[in-house]
Amino acid sequence: MRKLLTISLIAISLSTLGCKGGSPFIEGKIDDLAGKKLYLCEYGWTRAEIVDSTKVKKDGTFLFTKGEKQKGEYCLKEKKDAPYNVARFFVDNDIVNVTGSFENRQDMKIEGTISDSLYSDFRRNSGASDFNKTREFAIKYKDFVAAPYVLARHYKYKATLEQIDSLLNLMPEDIQATLYAKRAHFVGKAKKDSQIGSHFTEIVENDTEGNIRSLSTTVANNEYTLLTFWASWCGDCRGNIPYIKNLYDKYYDKGLGIYSVSMDYTEEEWKGYIERNDIKWINVSDIKGWDCVPADKYYVQSITSTFIIDKNGIIVDKLLKKEKLEDKIDELFTKEIK
Repeated sequence: MRKLLTISLIAISLSTLGCKGGSPFIEGKIDDLAGKKLYLCEYGWTRAEIVDSTKVKKDGTFLFTKGEKQKGEYCLKEKKDAPYNVARFFVDNDIVNVTGSFENRQDMKIEGTISDSLYSDFRRNSGASDFNKTREFAIKYKDFVAAPYVLARHYKYKATLEQIDSLLNLMPEDIQATLYAKRAHFVGKAKKDSQIGSHFTEIVENDTEGNIRSLSTTVANNEYTLLTFWASWCGDCRGNIPYIKNLYDKYYDKGLGIYSVSMDYTEEEWKGYIERNDIKWINVSDIKGWDCVPADKYYVQSITSTFIIDKNGIIVDKLLKKEKLEDKIDELFTKEIK
């Protein structure tokens, strides 16, 4: 994929708009927020983070002008700690205009963003569930942020890395620089790298004692390594633990390493479950739940997810559970004995 570069939004004359301190970015009128603060959030992949704030004027008008903004997806908040976001919108090149009130947030009017209209039409025409329609949309509207968005949100599930990158390479550099373009490429690569026959991807995280543990060390020291993604809050995972315990007891001394990555949200839940259930194998976590970085690298879409890695670092099987997992490990070690 071509080198990704960011560019600024189209500059608009400040004198014409009567504002100071930077290029206009988002403006509008919020009827019930006069004299109060309004927060601008930029969407990451899983959540929106506050990136700016402004004081709404007495007549309800507001203007965000801070710095150069990347094309992407944004929203507004009336309070820093508000549990929800409103006025979610894409930003292409033009100034976005938002009018309405937080009291009637569902009726807020958003203008100036072509990608919003494009994506709404795409969803309305069932493009999200159609592989070919998604591809055609990305090609036709390659100059708008909605194009990489549909690749990241929809096309990635069925497309290969090569198919994704071939579409991204048609897009201008500023579109390639968006979060969604990068995400589409990342997911395509994660899918490819986590397939059976691929070499494992390294994981380095802290265990329950705070010690740094690398997956590569476990792989190097064992005939086979069982990599699992789980969480204490996951019923399916708890149901699989007894089977993994049986495998640990049966094959640990014969060369089975187990490296588990928890997708818990708190150390207390993670460590507490391990202690209560006397889990002895390596357990690591970054305590980020579904934002777990190692899980992202392995394209984990549900848990429990498992990967069996041989001593050469090759993934030999994946996504096996309970009896099927036991049968596969039995088969592998039976071959080793022969």
